[in-house]
Amino acid sequence: MVIIGGTTIYLFSAVSIGIFLGTIARTMAQFALLLMIVIIPMMLLSGGITPIESQPAIVQPFTWIFPSRHFMAFSQSVVFRGADFSIVWPELLNIITLGMVFFVSSLALFRPSIAVNK
Repeated sequence: MVIIGGTTIYLFSAVSIGIFLGTIARTMAQFALLLMIVIIPMMLLSGGITPIESQPAIVQPFTWIFPSRHFMAFSQSVVFRGADFSIVWPELLNIITLGMVFFVSSLALFRPSIAVNK
C-alpha cells in the first residue's frame, strides 16, 4: 500500500512538471522540445539507470531538484528492503514539496498569460 501511495504522489509531481512546461511553451512544438530537454536528463540522472554516486561530482547536487531521484530512492527502499512509511516519509515529503513548487509556479505563470490573451 505504501508503494501505491508513493507512486500517486510522484505522479502528481511529474504532472506538475508537465503543466509547468506547458505554461512556459507557446506552441506544441516548443512543449515537445522542452520535454526532451527536461524529462530525458531528469530520467537519466534519477539514479534508476546508473547510481547517483557513479555520476560526475558536478552533476550530483543538481539531482536533488528532480522528483524522480527521490522516487527512485523511495521505491528501491520499499520494494527491495521492505521499508514502511516511517522510514520513507522524508523522500515522500521531498516529492510532495517539489510537486507543489512546480504546481504553484505553473499557477503563477498561467494566470497572467490568460489575462494577456483576452
